[in-house]
Amino acid sequence: MPRPPAVVPARARWSFGLLALVPLGVAALPRSQRLTTHETVTTLYRHDPFRNALSLETGEWGARPVGNRLELRDADLAFGQPEGGFQVGLSDDRLGQILDLGTLERLGEHYGYEEEIDAGRLWASIHFEHDALVVEDTESPDRSVELKEYDELMKLRPRTLDRREVRSGHVYLVRLTDRQDRSFERVAKILVLEHVPGESVTIRWATLSR
Repeated sequence: MPRPPAVVPARARWSFGLLALVPLGVAALPRSQRLTTHETVTTLYRHDPFRNALSLETGEWGARPVGNRLELRDADLAFGQPEGGFQVGLSDDRLGQILDLGTLERLGEHYGYEEEIDAGRLWASIHFEHDALVVEDTESPDRSVELKEYDELMKLRPRTLDRREVRSGHVYLVRLTDRQDRSFERVAKILVLEHVPGESVTIRWATLSR
């Protein structure tokens, strides 16, 4: 009887099926599809037997077969248990916060984006200016207004394995910190493009740098 593959220990905690990253409309590529320098489209599969965790820094998947071993990497975001939801804060020392902002259209109405076509403009304009997360001011495109929802994210208690239900068309903010490294912070925006409940989710995402 063949011996089962060994697992290389890593700074990760796994309570869900492994995940794969396959770019939208492209099959069998080794990593996510880069749209721009900072933006990526990724499909996560809940029942993939080898790959599970997505790095929101590099876009690499969180596990890979190496010979007859499974090598685990840092995981910022996963699509897994319970019931195929999002999970953040997977590594041993990492803490995560995730907030559902609703749809781009609903978010846009709050900030004066009246037309559905403005959804892409709103998404693209979410960025940091110094310590404030902002969007483009619809009345003065050369100015920005604070995204108040970021304050809600900061009020959430950082947790190991923070979870949120996945909803098609919704925007999420993710923030990761580290118990051992107080200087570490990673913030990302995520847009759910397509969701097959319990099976897969395709997301557009970008890491937000200060």
